[in-house]
Amino acid sequence: MPTGVYFRTKKWREKMSKTAKKYGFGKWMKGRKLPLETREKQRQANFRRKEKFGYYFTKETLKKLRRKRKAILKHCLKCGKDIYSVPSKERKFCSQSCASSYFRGEIAKHWKGGTGTERHIAMSRLEYKKWRKAIFERDNYTCQRCKKRGKNLNAHHFRNWANYKKLRYDLINGITYCKECHQFIHKLENLCQKKK
Repeated sequence: MPTGVYFRTKKWREKMSKTAKKYGFGKWMKGRKLPLETREKQRQANFRRKEKFGYYFTKETLKKLRRKRKAILKHCLKCGKDIYSVPSKERKFCSQSCASSYFRGEIAKHWKGGTGTERHIAMSRLEYKKWRKAIFERDNYTCQRCKKRGKNLNAHHFRNWANYKKLRYDLINGITYCKECHQFIHKLENLCQKKK
């Protein structure tokens, strides 16, 4: 087949223009409506096309599809609720919350036998989170050493966590530091302990 630029003759362009106007396509149609008769013909053709290629399903077709993709009744592994699962999309849980809570603790893939320290376990508790937030609000989310606001903040215990169990959640025993100042304070504390 030859390649290159094809120059359209005037006769050919007139022929295409007549065809476009007759069947209703081309730039000249922009903003204009087709006659009702033509629109009805197009609608019928689209309907037949949808029926033929599966865009439109009759009641019988839908019944056949349901038989093929039959949903299987199963039970949620966490709470036991009834769920319907299609073989192509296997479901084991009724919701995302059931799925996430099911894989916690010993069942979890990366479980290491509860090796977290008492401190790390306590830091995930609501009581600790409330204490930490109360310290930040009291200090107006500002580091009390360098006076920077809203930076990476840490809540520091004056009396350490391990030795003073009664003061763990006491607001008097807390202060807000940024990450850098908090590390600096702990380095100073470690140096003081080594000298003793």
